[in-house]
Amino acid sequence: MPVLIPETQLGTVLIPSFTVSRGNIVVIKLPHGALFSWLTSSFADHIKRQTSDIAPAFAYVDYSPGTSLKRLFSPVSIKDYVHKAGNPSSPAIAEMYKSTEFSPGTKLSSLISGDQKLLALLVTLSRTPHVILNMSGLDPERAKRIFSILQDNASRQGTSIILDLCDEFKSECTHFIESMVITV
Repeated sequence: MPVLIPETQLGTVLIPSFTVSRGNIVVIKLPHGALFSWLTSSFADHIKRQTSDIAPAFAYVDYSPGTSLKRLFSPVSIKDYVHKAGNPSSPAIAEMYKSTEFSPGTKLSSLISGDQKLLALLVTLSRTPHVILNMSGLDPERAKRIFSILQDNASRQGTSIILDLCDEFKSECTHFIESMVITV
């Protein structure tokens, strides 16, 4: 069932309206700058509100293993993170352990940023096939790997909305949306 996401203005950034359906990958190119993180989380919240009547709803892929002080004294393992943030009985988790270098005992503090984002995506996909993902800060190899996972998800009727600074996947996505900066 197609869902119309209406035109959205966040501060001085305008994101045109678009339609998203199961099996789609939508890439939204946002402007570079200090507000990128705020734009991604604000737009993700907006999408979740707009699509709240879809079951299951979109989930924002967010890597948050807990507070820094707690992690310092009691490092969290991937197994603990999966139990806290995902669905440990999902086939996606078993596949994650087979197809990545992740193991249940690996401490999250040992993961580099790109691996943290990959882990967060795979754990989120264990809960829902409909995701919103911020692709900024990924090296090209990790970005291609994550996009490949999202393509596989789309082939199983999952839906992805990617928020990015670049247009590297413009020709491979279902819809490419370029935001506009409004000058006042």
